[in-house]
Amino acid sequence: MWAAANTTGPILELGCGAYSTPLLHLLCPGRRIVSADNNRDFATTFMKLITDWHEIHHIDDWEAWPLIDEKWDVAFVDQAPAEAREPSLHRLRDNCKYVVVHDTELMDYYGYSRVFPTYKHVIHCDWQPKRVSILSMTEPMDDLRELLELKNVKIVHLRPDEE
Repeated sequence: MWAAANTTGPILELGCGAYSTPLLHLLCPGRRIVSADNNRDFATTFMKLITDWHEIHHIDDWEAWPLIDEKWDVAFVDQAPAEAREPSLHRLRDNCKYVVVHDTELMDYYGYSRVFPTYKHVIHCDWQPKRVSILSMTEPMDDLRELLELKNVKIVHLRPDEE
């Protein structure tokens, strides 16, 4: 949500999600959102969200899908099959401000260890069991680094009755 809140342009979601797809729809009305999934039944679940600004696509072949090559402010990469993620990350590298990548605790399984070093800026968010990483070629994300450091702040009670 940090990436969506810090941009105003189009959003690409590779792999629809029961959480992410409706949340993007609610929090980013009027922005172009393109959500896509290779599972036809799962994509159909979200067809009720289609508007003039939110597209839902069923994808048979990620590598042949041309929308990945458009300009995006944010792209979420969480699609199946696993081997589709690495090529998508390569294609998004120079045409997307922020790429949010799911399941990055499994670097080798998804091919992330080969593609992450090609990005200039990488931040790993480790506060949940599943790691999420944000990649960018142009944005250093210093404010996000500061926010993530807050997770280590200890609460200090100012008054004894607050303990």
